Amino acid sequence: DCVDSIPDAAMGETWSEPAIGRVRLNNNPEWVVFFASGYSNLDNSNVGRTIYALDVYTGEKLKDWTLKEEASAAGEGSAELPEINIENALTASPMLVDLNTPDDVGDYGFVDRLYIGDLEGRVWKLVMDGAVRNNIDQWKRCVFFDAGDADGDGTRNWAPIITRPQVSMVQPGEPNVYF
Repeated sequence: DCVDSIPDAAMGETWSEPAIGRVRLNNNPEWVVFFASGYSNLDNSNVGRTIYALDVYTGEKLKDWTLKEEASAAGEGSAELPEINIENALTASPMLVDLNTPDDVGDYGFVDRLYIGDLEGRVWKLVMDGAVRNNIDQWKRCVFFDAGDADGDGTRNWAPIITRPQVSMVQPGEPNVYF
């Protein structure tokens, strides 16, 4: 059966490939699909900056996280066409990471981190392990990396991160993130 649905107001053109992983919710293992809301060609900065988590089997939205928008700065945008001001968006695909090894009985095989890049040169991290593992409402998001304003002149460096970050585990529990 087809169900009528109304798209989420924060949804842009979702260019990211979904990432599927197993998480614990209320002490139950659940399969969840994560994806980004994508680029927006609308004059609305609330579109395109959201990470979604949906139940793999039902499509029910479990949670979304809207990421912070930085204020526009003079000269932001393309160096070739400075009049173009691109709103921030999540066009990259998320990377899911399990920090555990098979020796970590009970926690191995569950997603602990999500990493995703944005058009303003940041990589965001969603933390979903430890004391908050079972409660999706307590999963924390933060900026993991920010190209930012490297020379301090008030202009953010335009260094979009549009590919899925990659992760290697050289030491158990210590991810090395590449983008």
